Amino acid sequence: MAAFKCVMSIRRWAQETFKDDRLFKFINLTTEQEISSNPEYLKMIDNFVFSESGANENNYANVDDILKHAVSNNVDAVWAGWGHASENPELPNGLKKHNIIFMGPPGAAMFTLGDKIASTILAQVFFFSQIELNSDPSISNCGERSAGVPVVPWSGSGIFLPKEMCEQGASAVEVTQELRASACVNDHEEAIQVLNEKKIPYPVMIKASEGGGGKGIRLVRNESEFEVNFRRVQAEVAGGHIFLMHCLEGARHIEVQLLGDMYGEVIALRTRDCTVQRRCQKIIEEAPAIAAPLVVQRSMEAVG
Repeated sequence: MAAFKCVMSIRRWAQETFKDDRLFKFINLTTEQEISSNPEYLKMIDNFVFSESGANENNYANVDDILKHAVSNNVDAVWAGWGHASENPELPNGLKKHNIIFMGPPGAAMFTLGDKIASTILAQVFFFSQIELNSDPSISNCGERSAGVPVVPWSGSGIFLPKEMCEQGASAVEVTQELRASACVNDHEEAIQVLNEKKIPYPVMIKASEGGGGKGIRLVRNESEFEVNFRRVQAEVAGGHIFLMHCLEGARHIEVQLLGDMYGEVIALRTRDCTVQRRCQKIIEEAPAIAAPLVVQRSMEAVG
């Protein structure tokens, strides 16, 4: 589906703009297993390259294999589709080294906004203007004022980006691994200590940043339940970075998707409601979201 939509959209645009729907050449990464089913989109592809069949780490999620095919075929750009390697910062970073365009966000932005811990730290940040920074040397970091994004109490409360990074402008902003690690907890004893120090009230979510699909996340309502659930999160996402966050009950999960380009142009693609979930994994997405008042939706969609 992803490949079909990509090829169809670009060919249609090329025809409307340049009167030539074959202006671009498409090289598709596939497997013997995939091609044996004779999917419709393969008829639209100019050429194929093959990866090993089986689990996605052998093919569509294998960054090294994607890079190898991209370089050997002298491609100009790579689109990774949905899922698989499309949210792995190593792919855009690797392509950049070979001067190949990645059709998506740069690696630093992908990590900072895609990682649960880094993105929450970023939400706490206020980007002072250069004038404000220069006029008040006492301001030591970006986070001494709120960014206007409400963040519930969590293990990273009070962690902000350094002032020097903010002075370089938004393009230089990056949540480092060291800063990210400071928002994590390593064992249940440290976790209990952080809960008390940062006054994080129950109920609490214990979450692994690398978790997903209902794995690596547990709801805890009191301290007696804490240790066993902490160990479950550790077991489900081995080696994962674990953080704690107060759980808001009765809330709705409403998202706004943003589309931006390398020239700084950004548009909002309206809202969607992802509240209907099972085991902390969304089941359906309702678009547009109708639960939030229109004025709230428009405020969420405002860019710039």
